[in-house]
Amino acid sequence: MSNMRQQHCSKSCDRLENRPLIPLRRNEKNRLRTSLLIIAIVMGLVSASGQIRQYPFSSLSKSEQSRVWKSRIERAERVLKGIDEDKSKEWAVKVLEAAVANDSSAKAMNSLGLVYMSGNGVEADSTIGISWFEKAGQHGYVHAYYNLGYIYRFAEYGVKQDFKKAYDYFSQGALKGSLECMYIKGMMLYKGAGCNQNYTEAFKCFKKASEKRHRPSLYMLGLCYRNGYGVEKDLDLATEYLYRSAMLGYRDAREELERPNPENCLGDFHADGNIPDEVPQVSTSVNDTSLIAGCYHGYLATYDWSGKHLIGEKPMSMTVQKHGPAVTGQMVFGTDTVPFMANLTEDQRIDFTSGSLKMDERYTISGAVKYRLINILYDVRNEKIRGRLNLYSLSQKEPGRPMYFELMREGQQTFHSPIVKEGGTR
Repeated sequence: MSNMRQQHCSKSCDRLENRPLIPLRRNEKNRLRTSLLIIAIVMGLVSASGQIRQYPFSSLSKSEQSRVWKSRIERAERVLKGIDEDKSKEWAVKVLEAAVANDSSAKAMNSLGLVYMSGNGVEADSTIGISWFEKAGQHGYVHAYYNLGYIYRFAEYGVKQDFKKAYDYFSQGALKGSLECMYIKGMMLYKGAGCNQNYTEAFKCFKKASEKRHRPSLYMLGLCYRNGYGVEKDLDLATEYLYRSAMLGYRDAREELERPNPENCLGDFHADGNIPDEVPQVSTSVNDTSLIAGCYHGYLATYDWSGKHLIGEKPMSMTVQKHGPAVTGQMVFGTDTVPFMANLTEDQRIDFTSGSLKMDERYTISGAVKYRLINILYDVRNEKIRGRLNLYSLSQKEPGRPMYFELMREGQQTFHSPIVKEGGTR
């Protein structure tokens, strides 16, 4: 290189090195400072002794401090999920506790609820877990109400099932804008779980959530219009909402579109006048318990959740043997035989201690649901036993639909021999 070129290069470098730097704008400077602090804090969050280090946040704005804690919480959650294996789960729990103590983070409160419910990094304690969920909800983390409702609705983590508490929590979440809470609140109103059964109020829940393109709510809105539940029947609107749900990938909506009739169409054409159109009330004031032993034949009728629409009927028979206060026997529903053991109570109820069956169900993907026999509330008069059969769905963890039966003692005149009709099943 010639001397001239060397001099030129040297002068150019001198000019570059000595040129004053362009000053950062204030917002750029703040973002850079916050980013560097986040990296430093997150990478050195816990000392070797396991104690949370305290950092001087006084120089940071409130929004910057929130971003720091958000980053800490996100890493702790990755550790708890097993995504980040560089730290222990105990470390992650301490991070969440520090976030709650220093930042009142509702998201960290919810995460602590999950931690204590599942025993992830701590000893499981559902009481502490529930209290953290409640605090998270009170501090504005809406999904905490869904978690609380879900725990009580489905009896998760060893918590006793309580539909009333579940409904209350879902209602709180729905009031604060949670689509999931709004939908499940609608389902509980639809079925009368933890609240009075009310199709009209359920329809309002589905309608509100469907405005945000919530797929299950669009599906249920279609069912309401198709069956006339809570709203005047409108097959065009039913098809529209079911189609919208199906286009969003909801399988149940596609299957409903393929069915030729709504679930309650059976109530429009069943011919036997002996079967009530609505589920009857059963009184136990007049009973002859000596007739409980023996063989009976008749029918079993299934109704919608309101009990006002007949949706299915099938032949039923029951054989009962008494052994003091205990009874044994079997029931036959159509072609399905169900042996059982039970106790006969003083208030004319048969409480089952064993016995289960599978029945078709319109609202589940599998189509067949396993039910446990719960009890029969009955009365007996004129050689006939009639009553309500109560079942509990083991998969859905909820009571079955209203079911009513009438059976005649064997050897007496047959009053009904139904053909199997299932308007509400697949």
